[in-house]
Amino acid sequence: MMMAMIYLCCLLLFLLLTFRLIAYLFRWFEISNRPDYQPPPVEVSPHFSGVLAADKLREALLESGSTLVMVSLLLAAWLRRQWRRVRGWPRTLAPDGQTELIVLVPGYLMNEGCMWVLRWRLRRDGFKVVVFEPGGKMLPIDEQADLLGEFIQRTAGSSSRSLTLVGHSMGGLVCRWYAGSGHCDPQRLKRLITIGTPHRGTMLWSLGIGPAARDMRPGSPFLARLSSCRNLQNTCQCFSIASDFDELIIPNEHAVFPGAEHHTVHLVGHFRLVLSARVYALVYQCLKKS
Repeated sequence: MMMAMIYLCCLLLFLLLTFRLIAYLFRWFEISNRPDYQPPPVEVSPHFSGVLAADKLREALLESGSTLVMVSLLLAAWLRRQWRRVRGWPRTLAPDGQTELIVLVPGYLMNEGCMWVLRWRLRRDGFKVVVFEPGGKMLPIDEQADLLGEFIQRTAGSSSRSLTLVGHSMGGLVCRWYAGSGHCDPQRLKRLITIGTPHRGTMLWSLGIGPAARDMRPGSPFLARLSSCRNLQNTCQCFSIASDFDELIIPNEHAVFPGAEHHTVHLVGHFRLVLSARVYALVYQCLKKS
């Protein structure tokens, strides 16, 4: 039994590192094949210096480690849900009141575990936070936005508290559709923050499965409808946070939220965005803007 568990863990580690290698190969291939890509001579280029190469290698290793941490968090969240279901414990909802409520929305195929570190930091700093987890993780993004609306109605009720939506990866698209397509009361929504979100899709959409992955194809009908939604900048504060080293959003420029205040972090991988203290500092800065 013990040997079987060891073999299973080794297989999982191998699959995760293989996926990470494939993702970075896609990333490097995309950069090197851009029409405007002109690699300068090695002897004069800081991009090919040993220091920066070491930084990129270190970040790639950190992102691989972050993937293992993320898998552990996802598994812990799943086990916690099963335990609560067996024990018959109800899900804890946010207390009613006038305080601003922050709703965290995880990305494609993720559960609430991927947001635990971010939730802990926010609660530590005095914010009221809940995490949304869709029942159907491969449903079309607009249907997941419907489920988000139902979750917010159950959690916040009819109170007059204001809302801040924080979405990671595809979760940012769920938040945008919920806020921009008439689901959300514009007088209630105060802020929308996206972290590593493929606002214009990603070339890696084909590695996913289900309607949600197809919605993230660059130029998809969903993204076209999303771009025609109402201008959220007129009704709430909009922010986007993205990395120049995101291996899952190709090209990285697609992570820019049109019209929003944009922040770029250097050398942070896709999964580490919700674990990084640097990213949290930007989230905190956005939340403190009146």
